[in-house]
Amino acid sequence: MSYVPPHRRVQEDSSSSVRPRPVAPPPFDRNNRGDRGSRKSQVLKPDVDIKYARNNIRKWLAIDGNGDTSNLLLEFKPFSGESFEHLRDQKLFTVSANPSENGGLEVEGNLPSLVINEAFPSKEITKSVKDDLREAFRNVLSYIEATKPDYVKPTFLARFGKILFHGGGLAWHEQITVHMLAKTLKGETKLQNPVRKTFDTNLQKNILESLKEKILAGLQTSEFKEKEKYFIQVEDNLRPDVILGLTCVVNSEDGGNLKLKKIQMDPVRHFVADISCINKLMDLRLLLVTKKYLTELSEDEREYIGRIVKSACIEKGVKGGLHWPLGGDCVRDRFKVKGSWHHSVTTIVGKLWTIKLQHVNRGEFKASSGRVSDEVTLKFTSLEKCLRVSFSNRISIIFHFGIILN
Repeated sequence: MSYVPPHRRVQEDSSSSVRPRPVAPPPFDRNNRGDRGSRKSQVLKPDVDIKYARNNIRKWLAIDGNGDTSNLLLEFKPFSGESFEHLRDQKLFTVSANPSENGGLEVEGNLPSLVINEAFPSKEITKSVKDDLREAFRNVLSYIEATKPDYVKPTFLARFGKILFHGGGLAWHEQITVHMLAKTLKGETKLQNPVRKTFDTNLQKNILESLKEKILAGLQTSEFKEKEKYFIQVEDNLRPDVILGLTCVVNSEDGGNLKLKKIQMDPVRHFVADISCINKLMDLRLLLVTKKYLTELSEDEREYIGRIVKSACIEKGVKGGLHWPLGGDCVRDRFKVKGSWHHSVTTIVGKLWTIKLQHVNRGEFKASSGRVSDEVTLKFTSLEKCLRVSFSNRISIIFHFGIILN
């Protein structure tokens, strides 16, 4: 086995990367500029380029199943899980209902069976995001029409995880209402160091395994597909604003080398709704994105990209699951590898949706960092089918699976 530098090695014991004991939030200080003045925190930026459409719609809301939550008092609890690399020097918090003000509510730690719960607030979600999502659907159709003849694929999906808050200002108050937190996230309050949020898709491994069992049992099926794939991010110096995504699989007929399946450009987000499920184990993110696939490349471009794929060496003990020999990660000063991901995916396919349970090993080369996570995603198979199903039914389907995480 070739030498792997320490910063590229995957930590087998994730407990070593768990954040230290919870720390109480600092007192609120309007003159405190937080981490903005720290040179170190300015360097620790995520090696991720998230693109949004010009007319994108982004929102955050909180639900508790009891109707209007605008005046619900929240409290912030320190997050004790694994931190993102670019947030490792910041205090991360989750929200929950303030027990003293909300009847002493406690987090529900059990995993209910896979049954649609009529009490679960799918109608509440529908009412909150219906109009915005319909507008986003119309924007996507216009976007697809404007980008012809490129092949653009729209996707509507739900991700389960935890919304993490960080920054300063109002977030460090002992109490804050849902309404005030929503205004703060929109930047409608005069704070020098605004509150920000990050959606963490990582689930505990035992939850993911339990989830798989419950989905298969609830659907009364044992049919699922398991596969491995690799995703390589490549920079193109001729198009500095674009990151190419190479989806690859292992070609057993070619000595276990990688085989290129498709090339896509950065996904574009048109709609993002982060939903804090108060006093539940998991939160929800709804996403409407488009992916543009490159179908026409010059012979030189195909050759250059093919070299990067062919020179990749599979080594699951490194961050990203791949490494390149010296000089093999760049071609002709034009294409250069930015990062790599290794996915182990279990896919369960329905008529209108696909559930993906995956173990992902991500490597970000510029930041010399990476992250291993277990994730679950519910994706509708196509925008056209999605539009033919009533919006309320779509939300019910999402929560049909989401309730087993809470």
